[in-house]
Amino acid sequence: AFLREKGFLDLVRSIPDVVSRQPVAKFIFTGDSSHNFEWEEAQRLVGEHELTSYVEFREVASGRKKTKLFSEADIFVLPSWNEGQPLVLLEAMSAGLPIISTDVGAIAETLSEGENAVFVGKRDLSDIAEALVKLIGNGDLRRRMGKASRDIYLQSFTAEEFGQRLKVVFEETLQMAGES
Repeated sequence: AFLREKGFLDLVRSIPDVVSRQPVAKFIFTGDSSHNFEWEEAQRLVGEHELTSYVEFREVASGRKKTKLFSEADIFVLPSWNEGQPLVLLEAMSAGLPIISTDVGAIAETLSEGENAVFVGKRDLSDIAEALVKLIGNGDLRRRMGKASRDIYLQSFTAEEFGQRLKVVFEETLQMAGES
């Protein structure tokens, strides 16, 4: 869903600044728009700022459609206000994308500032715009960070790797329980 807490409107509000400095920028948003005030507000903002040539809204994508969207993207942005461990970040990493995100919840345990991610301040439109302008304007940096995302994903977040780490946690827990 297009939710305010995910920083969705913050990203939309940063677009005029981004496209004024990087007119090649294009933004694709996907999510459930049904009965959603934020989606309506975003539509209004896009029209008000004459951004229709820069912004596209699509319904929820899953399966191959979602994989295709990730493969066509250059940057993934999640300026969320509050998170646990968002699965979408792992999907973006798996696709080899550099990520712009806030440092909330478990995000800092997943992303590495400067390596595969740029952290921005929560609700900070200028931070979001600066990070986007920087990555859009530097293809080498985008590719390096995207490769790092993919490498980190393969090293730590594949199902096999995650299963191994979970096994270690269970073994350590059982060992501690046996000692008491």
